[in-house]
Amino acid sequence: MGRLQEGINYDQADLPGERQTASAEACAELCLETPQCMAMTYVKSLRGCWLKSRVPASLSGTDYVSSVRHISGR
Repeated sequence: MGRLQEGINYDQADLPGERQTASAEACAELCLETPQCMAMTYVKSLRGCWLKSRVPASLSGTDYVSSVRHISGR
């Protein structure tokens, strides 16, 4: 995964289902373990982890942490 981006929310392109994780780092690890995941957004107040099927447009907000998956060879 790329670096964690504080204050960024990747809006839309959610893979089905919200996951609960203890941290943004754990959410990023879950993304790495999910072949369809291209990006993730973690909602701090909900401990919600949203995996993304692509890298959608981003919004800003203090409750969010996001990251983009790096693809080997690119």
